[in-house]
Amino acid sequence: MTGKTIGKRDVRRVLGRSCLITGLSVCVTVCMTTVLMLLVYGEVHRLALQIAVCLPLFVAFPVSCLIEVDRRLANRTLKDLSIAHQKLHQMYGELAARAQVDALTGIMNREAVLVALADRLDNGEEGALLVLDADRFKRINDTFGHLTGDRALKTMTDAISKKLPEDCLFGRLGGEEFVIFIPSVHGRSVHDLSEACRSAVADCDFLLDTGEPYVLTVSIGTIATDPQTTLHDLIDRADRAMYRAKEEGGNRVLAA
Repeated sequence: MTGKTIGKRDVRRVLGRSCLITGLSVCVTVCMTTVLMLLVYGEVHRLALQIAVCLPLFVAFPVSCLIEVDRRLANRTLKDLSIAHQKLHQMYGELAARAQVDALTGIMNREAVLVALADRLDNGEEGALLVLDADRFKRINDTFGHLTGDRALKTMTDAISKKLPEDCLFGRLGGEEFVIFIPSVHGRSVHDLSEACRSAVADCDFLLDTGEPYVLTVSIGTIATDPQTTLHDLIDRADRAMYRAKEEGGNRVLAA
């Protein structure tokens, strides 16, 4: 049964149910008529019995058919609406998830990571903030093309993601700049994790379209979170530490 039509199987069910209802109606009206006729007149008239049989046939059967068809169509509509609602809910969930993900790298986008960072800090969670930037990335884009640059960013983020604990936040601030939040619950020091991320990028195998290997590196600035310091100031101070790392030659970690 689809839309506002019913199939042959449903037609048989409608007719069967309507016949059952009509049969019951005939039995009830015949019984009631018989009892009333006996009580009032002391006998049962044939005409009264004929009316008691014919009336349900001409009324109960078509009415029950219409009601049964409407009921089945209504159930079908409700089922279709339920399926549509489930699909919309699923699509909404997928769109909401996509809205938080950077399409190129697969990590959190700028808005999502900043919101998540703000929530963590507002809840009093302590940790460290890392700001990372790919070294000499403009040269990659200008010399080898933006598609190669995109592959480089994806390679770097994949390498870094493998080094981070699950409850860390990792997002792209824009271009080739990224931010990481490391909760203080981890036994490893911030410097060790930062160095692990740096070396993961430096050690990853990245090939140009020509097949030649190309060394990727990142500069990292770190800062410990402070309840008295705003998220904006934390990122700004880590960002300045990252640029000092670049000025000292890149491929290194410096604390703010």
